[in-house]
Amino acid sequence: MLFSRAVVLNTIWSFLDRFSSIGGHFINTLIVARALDPEQFGQLYYGVAITALLVPLITLGTDTLLLNSLSKRSENQTSVLSTVFCCAWQVLPV
Repeated sequence: MLFSRAVVLNTIWSFLDRFSSIGGHFINTLIVARALDPEQFGQLYYGVAITALLVPLITLGTDTLLLNSLSKRSENQTSVLSTVFCCAWQVLPV
């Protein structure tokens, strides 16, 4: 057999996760589109698009820095996590 059973099961779960996420977003968009008029819907999804473009730039590299800081210095994990938490709350309104 080319692939192990675990690889195949993980691939199926990954596919189901992606499919359900996309399906949930689609259903959510349909509900919001029916609830708002076209101008409000356009303004809302203009903001969503800008946010989707900016979030990767804002969080660029923070996950790697966090993992490196936590793995190297175990004695000050609380200060590292609290710093990341505070920074996330500063970025959240964007």
